[in-house]
This record gives sequence, structure tokens and C-alpha cells, in this order.
Amino acid sequence: MSDSNALFQKFLQVLAQELGVFIEGQVTHYQQATKADANAFLLQSEQDLQRLLGLLSQGLLTRDEFAFLMNAKKDVVELKALQQLGLSQVFIDKIWQGVLQTIIRVAFSVAL
Repeated sequence: MSDSNALFQKFLQVLAQELGVFIEGQVTHYQQATKADANAFLLQSEQDLQRLLGLLSQGLLTRDEFAFLMNAKKDVVELKALQQLGLSQVFIDKIWQGVLQTIIRVAFSVAL
């Protein structure tokens, strides 16, 4: 397994734990939908995440650049499970911001 693969696998392992903690602590009624959308996002973004995580760990991306790029992904992700529940966009955005902040925090802890 290459260093970048090992780093990404560690990232996914820690992220699974941290997202579980976030979802259980912050998302009382919509945990399954939040998990489904987070998993869909990770699958859809796997190659980008692996590349960005590698660049971050090599010092080729700053923390701010990584956070900016991750937050930009928020605009293109489809949160189908949460949207199907008929929740307000403001509420969905609040949940999703927490998910993205968890992803960013875990990336920093694993890559730096």
C-alpha cells in the first residue's frame, strides 16, 4: 500500500469515528439521512479527497486552501436523503456545515 493510500485509509478510519460522534451528538432526528448523504459525498469525492489530502500532507496546500476547497464542494454535493425529508435548506446547510468541518478537522489531524 502506498503512503498516500495508507494516509487516505487512516483518514477514512478516523473520519468514520468522528462523523459518528458528530452525528450522534448534533443530529438528533435525522441521523440515518445525514449518514447516507455523508457516505454518498465521500464516495463521490474519493479521488479529490485523496489527492487533496496528499497535497496537504506534502505541504503543497495550506490549511486555508484545503478548507476553502472543501467548503467549495458544499455547493456541488446533492444531499438527497436530507432533502427527501422535506427539511428547510437552512437546516440542511447547518447540518452539512458540521459534516464538512468534521472532514476538514480530521484531514488536518491525519495529514499534518
